[in-house]
Amino acid sequence: DIRSILVVEDMTAKGTRIIPVEDRVQRLFPEATVHIGAVYSPVGGMALDTFGMKIDGRTIAEWDFLDEQVYQNVAVDMDGVLCQDCPPGLTEDQFILWAQTVVPYLVPRFKIQAIITSRLEKYRQLTVRWLAKNKVQYCNLFMDDSDTLEERDLIGWKVECINWRKPEVFIESDPQVAQEVHWRTGVPVVCVSNMKLYSK
Repeated sequence: DIRSILVVEDMTAKGTRIIPVEDRVQRLFPEATVHIGAVYSPVGGMALDTFGMKIDGRTIAEWDFLDEQVYQNVAVDMDGVLCQDCPPGLTEDQFILWAQTVVPYLVPRFKIQAIITSRLEKYRQLTVRWLAKNKVQYCNLFMDDSDTLEERDLIGWKVECINWRKPEVFIESDPQVAQEVHWRTGVPVVCVSNMKLYSK
């Protein structure tokens, strides 16, 4: 008795995932009319029977922003993004042990142009070893050159680096830092802890 079926994908551009499903549904229900649709449809993408919203081709979907290199110049924070965030109140020895064994968190599958971290420069070698061990691809690693943790200006350091490197997007872990960095640089900032984009 089924006469009309709608197959819906979250987002489709070329139809490589939805067309095989459409064909399979049509074989299962040969008397029915099968329609295809998507919640998001990129401008210039395949023709659909229905869609929720047309989006720009440079849109990064939450579920694949680590897989798709939509932007060529991406900068990311280290702790809280590439690896789990550092617990507060660690002694220096505890931090060194933590930094060597911390679990990866959100590692992009493409080469990052810049890692901009508030870790101190004196921890560069152990950070570089961790990045290599966890197969993080990157071009530049910028670390805070303050002598002590107390001297750091967490937001000011990131703002300085971002204004110099001019990335197309920055990925940050802290909402307050993300909002302030965007406000002071004009660069769009994705905050991974609340999955919010700070942008104009």
